[in-house]
Amino acid sequence: MTIGLAPVAAFASAARFSQDHAPSYAGLGLAELRLGNFSEAQIAFMNAALIEDRSLYWALSAIAALRSGAEVVARTLFDAMQAAIQDDDPATRFVRAVY
Repeated sequence: MTIGLAPVAAFASAARFSQDHAPSYAGLGLAELRLGNFSEAQIAFMNAALIEDRSLYWALSAIAALRSGAEVVARTLFDAMQAAIQDDDPATRFVRAVY
């Protein structure tokens, strides 16, 4: 299944409209990740994490960094994830297993 630019535009608009709504940034990150825009996805997930300090958002940001080849950045995001509110989700468990 191919994803177009419409979801990216919709989530980007939602994030601009409600700049303190972490799920909007997380949705934008997922859409960017699906398109292969790993750096943009990482930034969107980091914005979500800065709004709502949850390990899920830090983990997704670390995964995006790994996908873009930024191992040092991913490790730094892992360290931030360890200090966040801990979630029990597949992304957090994956990043914990990697490190």
